[in-house]
Amino acid sequence: MGELSGRLKKLRENKGISMDKMCSDLYKLYGVNLAKSTISKWENGKMEPTLSYARILSKYFNVTLDYITGISENKEIKDSSNGLETIAAHFDGEEFSEADKEDIENFIRFVLSKKKK
Repeated sequence: MGELSGRLKKLRENKGISMDKMCSDLYKLYGVNLAKSTISKWENGKMEPTLSYARILSKYFNVTLDYITGISENKEIKDSSNGLETIAAHFDGEEFSEADKEDIENFIRFVLSKKKK
């Protein structure tokens, strides 16, 4: 848990915001109603955010989900829409939601990270 908690606290502090401001921002931007104590537990390693919250945090701080969770040191979000469009072209079914596309991107990164080992 240490890596996630440390990164989360550092990201918040680098952004120069309090936990109260972060709670307010998350509610305004994403409709997420979090208590300050929840963020404190995340930052102190007493609790980890769910995948849904981790996704929101990565968007809020504009870093990759892999960075937030400690899988990668790379914070930079790459535009991989071309790759997703290629995958989507081979899918004969429902349209992908933004959450679906993010899941696909994360799975691709996971598979690629396994190959590098």
